[in-house]
Amino acid sequence: MAKAWRHIVVLGGVCGAISGALVASLPESNLKDTIATITFGIVLSSLIIQYIGLTSMLTWFFQEMKKAIILLVTIIQRLRFENMPR
Repeated sequence: MAKAWRHIVVLGGVCGAISGALVASLPESNLKDTIATITFGIVLSSLIIQYIGLTSMLTWFFQEMKKAIILLVTIIQRLRFENMPR
């Protein structure tokens, strides 16, 4: 996996799914409803925060990739121009 994508994978982890599965596996009780509400509230909050973080990170990443591609194309064009027969 490319280094640039590792941060995206870490930020977009699956902790919410694990938390939800653990709460769902609890035995029925009055406390389970309270724990489920708190857990799903925290999971929803983390999803919103991850969305904001991933959006800004991906925007930055693709802007940097665009700059790198433009630079690479410019270099290739200059090399072709210099190697043309005169």
